[in-house]
Amino acid sequence: MIFEGYEFDASYRPADYESRIREGMPFGVAFYLDQKYVFDENDIFLPESPKKDGIVIYCPQHGKIFEEDKKALMSQGCGCHAGNVSRMQDVCPYERNCSQSCYLKNAVYEHKDLIRKSDIAFYQRTKQGIVLRAFRVAFDFSGEKYELRRDGEMSETEWLRIFYNANRTTAIYSRLKSNYNPYSGCTTITERQWRKKKLFQRIADFNLLEQETKGTLLEGYTKYFELSQGYITDEVLQAVLLLALFDTPALKEVIKAGYYGIAKDYIFSFTDEGSNFRKIIKKRRRTLKDFFEIEISKLDALTNEEKASLKIEDIPIIRRLVKAEIGITRDKLEICRNHHFNEFADRCDAERLRRTLKYLNRQKISKRAVFGDYFDYIEQAERLHLNMADEQVLYPKNLNRAHARLSSLVQYETTKELYAKFEEKASEYQSYCFRQRNISLRPVRTVAELKYYATLFSNCSAGYADRIAAGNSMIFVAVDRRQPKKPFYMLEYNPHTERIVQCRGYGNNGGRDSDPQIARFCEQWLSFIKERKQIRVKIAV
Repeated sequence: MIFEGYEFDASYRPADYESRIREGMPFGVAFYLDQKYVFDENDIFLPESPKKDGIVIYCPQHGKIFEEDKKALMSQGCGCHAGNVSRMQDVCPYERNCSQSCYLKNAVYEHKDLIRKSDIAFYQRTKQGIVLRAFRVAFDFSGEKYELRRDGEMSETEWLRIFYNANRTTAIYSRLKSNYNPYSGCTTITERQWRKKKLFQRIADFNLLEQETKGTLLEGYTKYFELSQGYITDEVLQAVLLLALFDTPALKEVIKAGYYGIAKDYIFSFTDEGSNFRKIIKKRRRTLKDFFEIEISKLDALTNEEKASLKIEDIPIIRRLVKAEIGITRDKLEICRNHHFNEFADRCDAERLRRTLKYLNRQKISKRAVFGDYFDYIEQAERLHLNMADEQVLYPKNLNRAHARLSSLVQYETTKELYAKFEEKASEYQSYCFRQRNISLRPVRTVAELKYYATLFSNCSAGYADRIAAGNSMIFVAVDRRQPKKPFYMLEYNPHTERIVQCRGYGNNGGRDSDPQIARFCEQWLSFIKERKQIRVKIAV
């Protein structure tokens, strides 16, 4: 067969293909019949005198029949006497070996569409090299009534082909498509046509059938599976590891040197379109020096455990530290693993970066948090116009205390600014004051006044201060001139839409929605505002 230019035997299957699949396939099901049904040498069931105390169970995993006492099963809550689907607890004599907890199915019934699925894969030679072929295998256990021996009818659908060629090129073809369902998550469907993919789509996990690799293209690569054990354990990632090894030969050296975390991250970059890992590592790198883009001896101070725990995100940090002639240690890496690191490093020279890291390493703050705290402190100091040339400002003795002090000052300045903007905006609404008989409507003039009325009315308007200062809202209060300390209601006005957003009394009760008199007053006020604006327009013209 020729497939997209690749020549191989599509009918090929490894030795003992079906039996090996059955052995590893988690069926999780067994069938039973009451002993009143017996079968002869031709597997024909014949009714016999009822035996009330026994059932016959067939295990398709091992292809064996055994008898059990019904009363014993009932005492364990198995429920098989009623033909229900039930777990086989301490019943199956083979369960210890296969470690499965099976469901019992009454073979009196057909059990249509009783199917068990799994994904398997194997390697096969091609004219160009080798191909990984993945199959979705299904076993259908539906059968005739009274059919005890149900081994499952096997069927398969091939959905993945990954070609690894002797000239170090690769190609991925898939028949599976992932559709996102917001209610149930990601689902997969089988496509009719093969499609070439840029990246490996991890839609399904497959079990890889063990095969002899001697004399194949894989012979020189299998050792890297073993070297990376503990980090790259699952069989799907091993297949992707091959893609990465073919793409970047330096990955062999990365694994041999013990940088397993980096290797794993790089492998994942072949499965994720949104990954920026392949931007960090250039393709076709052949040596450790080219891979890291530094003298690899700069990492000698790290222990084997620390090297293994490095991530690809650490590589840009390492490059930057080496360029600044800063020794690579675990503590310094911990400090620099902060999203502010690059921004800070861009703003300073190598000398200041060295001094800063040395200073931060002495602070009694978590290594992961200290850089973020320091960056925040520097921004606060600049905002408050402190002398950044002063060593005591740049490197305070106690960063934690200095950060807390500046945070309080910034909060005070922010609050003061908010209060000023609020009062400025409130003054713009003085012309909106409205009086009808003894009732007057006026804007809330200060933040303190807003908080007072919010507490008095038991509502959430105190949180509107930012909105008012930004010019997106205004709060008005209705007061009886005869009882100025006991207002009637509060209302929120939107200056953009020129409409009343809400009008409520005490505890958010009453107001325009429930009181026709208040509703009439509000309409009159809106008309008053509209007339005043029209007058202003005429004057302006």
